Amino acid sequence: MTRIVLGILFINILFCQQNRVFGQVLSYQNDSMFINNVYVNETTPKSTFDSLFNSLGKIKVRKSEHRIDSTSNKKAKETTWYYRDKGIFIRKYSDNDNQISFGIKFVRDSDRKKDSLKKLKKEFVGKLYIGKDLITPGANHDELNRLKSSSLSIAKLNFGDYESILGGDLLYKQNIIRISFDSEKETLKSIFIHHNFKER
Repeated sequence: MTRIVLGILFINILFCQQNRVFGQVLSYQNDSMFINNVYVNETTPKSTFDSLFNSLGKIKVRKSEHRIDSTSNKKAKETTWYYRDKGIFIRKYSDNDNQISFGIKFVRDSDRKKDSLKKLKKEFVGKLYIGKDLITPGANHDELNRLKSSSLSIAKLNFGDYESILGGDLLYKQNIIRISFDSEKETLKSIFIHHNFKER
């Protein structure tokens, strides 16, 4: 019995060390999210995410700027778990228990003032798969256009000779996957997967 307990403890230590060195593996397949091969969804408790990320997520609750709770006719509350040392956040919404969002910070913006995910102190270290595609941090438009499982849609602002990228989507199945680009290099900076959001 002692050997079995020690064996399990040793495996857990190896698992934690592997996560520290190689990071997490996130995989969004069809309409399901897997973290290190473990299925997670809107009912997954914070303690499970803490264990999977080997990190204690910092909780932040705020009123939504865009959502109204139909039951109270007031601004909905957003509860976000920031895994600052992993470059990941998870968000839930008081007006819809079926929805959950995953935010991944690949790289900092070249202009530090435009770093929208300042609460995430470190960049994501690991791998993110969407369908069959491995999403590469810092990917340019051509690389994103070559993805096999999803297609790229970019929103641009044109004013005379001036052109700027506002953001974009990766169109995958019926899911909403928002992407943001570096303000100078126009390469992939971060990605937001919105689960169970039926409208774009």
